[in-house]
Amino acid sequence: MNNLKKFATVADYQAAQLNYPAVSWIVSGDTVYFDKTAPTPTVNDKVMMAWHSPSDEPSGKDIVLYNNGSSYGPNEHFNSLTLNDVDVMTELGDNGTLENYSFPNTDYVAKYELKDDSTITDLFSGDLGGGWGSGAGNVDFLIPSQVAEIQMIPQNTGTLVILAETPPQCAFYTLFGSVYVPDNAVSTYESQWSGVPIYPISDYQGNLPV
Repeated sequence: MNNLKKFATVADYQAAQLNYPAVSWIVSGDTVYFDKTAPTPTVNDKVMMAWHSPSDEPSGKDIVLYNNGSSYGPNEHFNSLTLNDVDVMTELGDNGTLENYSFPNTDYVAKYELKDDSTITDLFSGDLGGGWGSGAGNVDFLIPSQVAEIQMIPQNTGTLVILAETPPQCAFYTLFGSVYVPDNAVSTYESQWSGVPIYPISDYQGNLPV
């Protein structure tokens, strides 16, 4: 009987912890849901960067998605690279910049699938993002859990989000403002990253999809 439950609303059903296979009756709407197995949790394995561009800026913007002085194009570094879920691999120059790029949004999220996903290298050095005309503002930067070493992050990082419960090896601790980590790993990061403000991911209020 623990697998058969009644809920007043869909919201109550979605918030509940179920025993699978589960049969749920939603009283409002008189609907029955059958869930054979628990949903597979979404695993984020991509580096992400988010920022906001003022709405009064012109539509043509230079957006720097990576730039370490490399002469190699995005295919040398990434399996995929999207901006607001639009593939931009073919539009990037070797300097990692989308030049005079028109996009009908002021909130941007770039997602990078790295060829070498264990290390964040100087590929992300310098000021990244853009769309302000006069220069880049702060970005939120996310590092997925498989990354074991951080050599560099964007110089204009205002907020760093790290999904790994074990703190990655980090070559520096001075470029970012606030760091958000898994809730159960806050004390571990505080003990290993001395002097860095550490907060639980559940408190994060930015534009990254975490």
